Amino acid sequence: MTTATTASTASLVDLDALAHLEEQREFLLRSLRDLEREHDAGDIDDGDYLTLKDDYTHRAASIIRAIEDGQAAIASARPRRGSAAARRRAQMIAISTVVVVGLAVLAGVLVAGSSGERVAGQEVTGSVTDSQSNNDMTRAHLLDQQGHALDALRAYDAVLKADPKNVEALTYRGWLLARTAASAGSSQATLLERAQQSLEQAIGIDPSYPEAHVFRGIVLFRYLGQPAKAVTEFQLVLAGNPPSDVRDLVQSELSAALEAARSGAR
Repeated sequence: MTTATTASTASLVDLDALAHLEEQREFLLRSLRDLEREHDAGDIDDGDYLTLKDDYTHRAASIIRAIEDGQAAIASARPRRGSAAARRRAQMIAISTVVVVGLAVLAGVLVAGSSGERVAGQEVTGSVTDSQSNNDMTRAHLLDQQGHALDALRAYDAVLKADPKNVEALTYRGWLLARTAASAGSSQATLLERAQQSLEQAIGIDPSYPEAHVFRGIVLFRYLGQPAKAVTEFQLVLAGNPPSDVRDLVQSELSAALEAARSGAR
């Protein structure tokens, strides 16, 4: 491949990456505007507002800097070669993608299950019983699955405003905050703390609710680096004899947590 061809290919890659960054910038700026509007209307509490505003602002600033760097790189039009560090980063991204996809599958299975039978036939303490509340919860799950984090958080908060002890809303609100924290900047610790509080509150209301233990285990293992504590959460879920699809995914997380715990103890 000639130098000219290499430079042309690199420029195409840069342009694609730059376009993606610009889409992210527009999404975050739009999210900030929506956040302000929702807060002004009283549809989101002050704590969530401040946390998300800090997160969106930090991420938007980082992306704007990345766009400026990308524009400068394209202007220079210099051919670039992949370094060992870049290859290692690509490998880590691939591994992380596998983990994220696996967790997304698990979350999807649990959301589907939350609309039907409870694990081992259990009912949720404080669960929503009226038709309107069920519709609100379904809408919250749908918004979450579609990636509308702010709207989903607002929807979960609306359910909790009507029913503060709704275990399902507390659980999935905590999981949403944890996933948001995974890509956050300076507000990551705050988001994880709020996520844990929501999940622990759900467990405090109904210790037998499996989804809360699944997500708390994932937060402890994947986000906080505490595999030994996560093992207990996963074992509690498996002890409840969950459906096979949930059991297989939780067993996979348990095996990984046990291995990480053993490695850390050496």
